[in-house]
Amino acid sequence: MHKKIRLLIIISVLGLLALSLIQGYLINNTYKLEKSAFISETRKSISRIDDLSPSLDRMNDVWQAHFLKTIEGYYTKKITKSEVLVKLKTITDSINNVYVKNYDKELLKENIDFNLKFQKRVKTIILLDSIQNDTIYHSNLKLSFRLLGSNFSVDEGHKISNSLWLTDHKFHRNFEGKEEAVTFNLQFETEDRMNIDGWEHIVLRRMTSLLLISILIFLLVFGLLYYSIKNLITQKKIVDIKTDFVNNITHELKTPLSTLTLATKILKSDKEIAASESAKNIVNTVERQNIRLQKLIDQVLNNSLGYQEIYLKKEKLITDEYLHTVINDFEIS
Repeated sequence: MHKKIRLLIIISVLGLLALSLIQGYLINNTYKLEKSAFISETRKSISRIDDLSPSLDRMNDVWQAHFLKTIEGYYTKKITKSEVLVKLKTITDSINNVYVKNYDKELLKENIDFNLKFQKRVKTIILLDSIQNDTIYHSNLKLSFRLLGSNFSVDEGHKISNSLWLTDHKFHRNFEGKEEAVTFNLQFETEDRMNIDGWEHIVLRRMTSLLLISILIFLLVFGLLYYSIKNLITQKKIVDIKTDFVNNITHELKTPLSTLTLATKILKSDKEIAASESAKNIVNTVERQNIRLQKLIDQVLNNSLGYQEIYLKKEKLITDEYLHTVINDFEIS
């Protein structure tokens, strides 16, 4: 019995742990899905702000026009590639504060009620040529750098989209005393990224109802398991106490019965009692009731081991003998 209860408790605890792991796995998957949905919703709501806002579009025109002038200097070999990047960074830094303020105003129009930061990073700058392209900058060769927007690292943000600026630019230059028209094709690729401050808390707030229900279910299952195991242990203690009581009481009863059995045997061997029919019947009755009482005590002792261990043995009974025995027992009174 002890082994069965211990095994039942172990299986119940393992089942509770398995349920907890499954529930944790489902909550984790739900968290990932909620996170993806939240990022996608935010990405969709701000994906076109930079293109559709007139104020932001004008600032983009400013740095793009300045950058085309810079590329003219590079094309005519007046500046190097590193100087191109320095000049680009100088012009974008000069308008960045105004750009960020205007972008924040556009976010308010989209009803963004959380702290969101936007960033445009440079990926590639390539001069396209029919013979050989000239790569001025490529993010695979070195870390990409921020063009416009708030300052945060790549790991801290989420990608919104890629933007590709393709233009064929025509300008005039003085070559060997003659002015000639020069045209170049420029490919300027950027990546828009966003940083949402405290997005983990936002996702968890969306999952509040699910988390509360999961916690309540877990507490309910845990409470039922604890209550069941506690009742099982209590019942086992009661059974043990009952068994000990029956064992003790039957032992205490068997001791005087053994003495009584010995006394009846002595009385039966006495010649005077053997000569008296009445005394002989009384001694036989005492002996018979003594044997009966011992059998009853043995039955109680055996039955106290548990109902599953009780086996009834049916026997045929001779009615006349049984009834005469009962009558004889009552003749004394």
